[in-house]
Amino acid sequence: ELRKEFEDFKIRKVLHRIDSACLGIDVTRETLKKVCKDAEKYGFYSVVVSPVNVPAAADYLGEDSKVKISSTVSYPLGEDTVKVKVFQAKQAVLSGADEIDMVACISAIKRGDYRYYKKEINKVAKAVKRTPVKVIIETSALTSGEIEKAAKFAAETKATFIETCTGFYGEGAKESDVRSMRRAAGSEISVKANGGINNCHDCMAMLEAGADRIGTENAEAIAEGLLKGECK
Repeated sequence: ELRKEFEDFKIRKVLHRIDSACLGIDVTRETLKKVCKDAEKYGFYSVVVSPVNVPAAADYLGEDSKVKISSTVSYPLGEDTVKVKVFQAKQAVLSGADEIDMVACISAIKRGDYRYYKKEINKVAKAVKRTPVKVIIETSALTSGEIEKAAKFAAETKATFIETCTGFYGEGAKESDVRSMRRAAGSEISVKANGGINNCHDCMAMLEAGADRIGTENAEAIAEGLLKGECK
């Protein structure tokens, strides 16, 4: 009995590290409502929604819900100006967002302009004050060296997380990239793995690689797999 309770506790701890994403242009109110209710049912950390869906997610979850709401900013390309990103982040928080998932200016990383990269992160983080900011660097578009530098410099900003991918470009998160980000970022910033995480095996692999949070559009399937004992 004690062993079962301990296993249940471990599963719940994993579930609470999941951000259940509900993004894309085909999201209906019914889909959004189900994602929110599933998040409460399984105890996910947050739901990740587009800015336009933040108010609806807040309504579906209610004021007393323990599930957080994450809103995307400059998603999925990241090529908006700093002023636009700041405005989007502020509006998201005013609409009810508890966290921000901001896509970094990937072209700035590609050209080695880490001064700009750090500036935009800090400007957005300052604008939303104590609201956690997760910075997506789109690892599928970067070299291993660029990933390490992006993680290292993100750790020098006011960001709370550095995140792998949007899920809209390339192959998505890889264990090797998560390990590289974890190593380069040290203990100064958390790491979120997102993109192509479809089942509990993928989820556990990313956590073992060093991810602190998991982003996925397949959160229900991951939860069911864990609860059924498919990933021990």
